[in-house]
Amino acid sequence: MDGALSSTPPSSLSNRPRLTPGVPAGGIAAILVAMGVIGWGLAAGDIDGPQERHGSHFDINIPEPPEPPEPPEPPDVRVNVDVNPQMVERAVRDAMRGVDVDAARMQGLREAQAGLADAQRELAAAREQLQREGKDVPAIAEGALRMAELGVAAAAGAAKGAQAQTQQGEGSIMQSFDAPKGVQLVNIGGDITIERSSRADKVRVEIDSGASTMDLDVKDGVLTVRGRNDPHIGRTDMRLTMPTDTDLTVAGLAGDLSIGGRSDAKLSVQLLRGDVSAERVGALSVDILESGTVSVERVEGPLNFRVQGAGELSVERAETAKLDVNGHANVSLGRVENGLAISIAGHSEMDIGRVNGPVRVDFPGAGRVSIGEGEAELEARVTGAGSLEFNGTAINPTVVASGAGNVRIARHEGKANVRNTGVGNTYVGD
Repeated sequence: MDGALSSTPPSSLSNRPRLTPGVPAGGIAAILVAMGVIGWGLAAGDIDGPQERHGSHFDINIPEPPEPPEPPEPPDVRVNVDVNPQMVERAVRDAMRGVDVDAARMQGLREAQAGLADAQRELAAAREQLQREGKDVPAIAEGALRMAELGVAAAAGAAKGAQAQTQQGEGSIMQSFDAPKGVQLVNIGGDITIERSSRADKVRVEIDSGASTMDLDVKDGVLTVRGRNDPHIGRTDMRLTMPTDTDLTVAGLAGDLSIGGRSDAKLSVQLLRGDVSAERVGALSVDILESGTVSVERVEGPLNFRVQGAGELSVERAETAKLDVNGHANVSLGRVENGLAISIAGHSEMDIGRVNGPVRVDFPGAGRVSIGEGEAELEARVTGAGSLEFNGTAINPTVVASGAGNVRIARHEGKANVRNTGVGNTYVGD
């Protein structure tokens, strides 16, 4: 009987079809081989021929085999034959190779682990049914069962190790990059802490969790850290240490950005929602899409602030400033050295301590703009319900007031060109 069965060995485990990447195929394939061998072993070991077995969820249905030669009477003992070590080693090796897990396919890994658990239960059920029916397990079937069990165990262990490696890969990252042309942080959902250092010559990135959800790349001297913008992925917090002269661009931030240290580099932020704070920057550009608060001590160059949602801006000092409010904004500027441009189509409350240089105000919206002092070439169009107050000295002011708002200019030099066709009041002092 053994000779007849061994003349047709089971299919090579190395030629089994691969499952989808991320699914441990080795253990499952070993089980399929084992089930086929068990069926043939039972058919050959059952003297009375094949029978239907009822009362169990584990049914072995096999086609009628060809009539074998009359076998000799087997001894009435259970035969235990050690499995070929090379076959077991190959099964384990193939099972390990079958675990090809990508960090982005954790769902497939979980499904594979569930399938391994089901396979283990099926193997246990097969052995229990054979024992319950009083059948001795033929040697080749016993060996196949052992091989399948080893394959399941190997695949399960490999899957567990792969999951641990994946979680470790997702866990953290700490790496330094040469990025002389700047840093871009794109689609970040989480808090960003940045420290400017005059001693740093590279950009150091530290991510405590969620590193596998980030793509890092350096191209043409620019380091880009890009989130995958997956709504199922939680927050990813990161820390960066940067040279003081490295420009920083942040786009699509949902979280807080905190920058310590002084810098003459450019800072550009597109903020979905969150807070931005910094000490000193070379130039500042902020675009608030939903909601946010921006606080910067000093801007050495131009300040550009745009609000489409709701935002707050607080800057102690800027070289120039351009403020564009389409939503709602509260703005506090201590001092603008050399020119200010304001456009308010939405609603804004602005308090500006001092302005020198040209001042342009386009105010079709609502709210209030108050400028404390300074000398400015003033041009103002107040066509909505907003009010403008300038308590400095306006040089050759031009004022058009056609809405419901009020305009008040404390004093002026040169020629005042004032036209009021609205319902509000306009006053230009001497």
